[in-house]
Amino acid sequence: MSRGAGRARVDYGVTLLFLACTPANTALESGATAGGDPADTADTAEVDTAPPPACSAWGQPETTGTVLDETLDEISGVAPSIRNPGTLWVVEDRNNAAAVVGLDELGNTVLTIELDGVVNEDMEDLDVVPCGETTCIVVADTGDNGHDRPDAAFVVFEEPELGPISLVVEPVSYPFNWPEAAEDNESLTHTNDGRLVMATKRNDMTTDVYTIAAFTQGAVPDRLAVIPSAPPDTEGGGTQVTAISLWPDQSSLLVRTYREAFELVLDGGIDRVRSGVMSPLPFAAIDHVEAVAYDAVRRGYWTIPESTPAGPSPILFAPCTDGID
Repeated sequence: MSRGAGRARVDYGVTLLFLACTPANTALESGATAGGDPADTADTAEVDTAPPPACSAWGQPETTGTVLDETLDEISGVAPSIRNPGTLWVVEDRNNAAAVVGLDELGNTVLTIELDGVVNEDMEDLDVVPCGETTCIVVADTGDNGHDRPDAAFVVFEEPELGPISLVVEPVSYPFNWPEAAEDNESLTHTNDGRLVMATKRNDMTTDVYTIAAFTQGAVPDRLAVIPSAPPDTEGGGTQVTAISLWPDQSSLLVRTYREAFELVLDGGIDRVRSGVMSPLPFAAIDHVEAVAYDAVRRGYWTIPESTPAGPSPILFAPCTDGID
């Protein structure tokens, strides 16, 4: 992990402790509470916050750049920045530093964020989530290949703006336990009603989809459904879910496995995931991809694999081609 003269220290602990006391439904942008009741939107009624429509046609992934820092060879999660358009936040999994790194679309490192007081047990994904009047980066330290961790955790801090070369932040951790046996989870996304979403990594061509209240100490995941992670006629390995992403209007769930990428078209949001319709996507035929995310601003999705035999990780963007002949 690179260091530089522009290194600064930011303490987000107090801010996030305050946010932890804020009801989850007010922390995330939404017109409804977690229980489904309308929220008071009188102060924002004149602001058009409707999410862009989901994409119905996709182009082939195109390489925008290559990760230039060769030490970033185990990228396991990617999320487009909200406060810094054009920046991609990435995280590496276990045996690496507890850090989030900002890359530009060419692959240059633009910011390294050290997570003070945190150990990277197995950080497998991250997401940028509205929290209060700003946005937060949520890191899912939830990997558990051995199914033997006593607990998992979300590591949360306010999304910074670019400026210094590196920052040290003091995040807030939200440990949790699975309701039954330990699960291996390498994915993270969020709803618009105050919940985080996970899809576990399994070896039987299925995945368990869970939701959990965001920014809530002592929260317990709620299993929504067990769904397929590959078509029934799939043969061979590579069907374990390694990343997911919800489109902002909650109408589609992007799923990445080691083998391929597909969408689940949702009628009624994540709570209807059991009846989602599987739709294949163009995807990069690269082994060991653990990072994928929709980009509603650019209208497409990002994929970054771990380093390849040919060298450092390529950064790939699959564009939405709605309306393009």
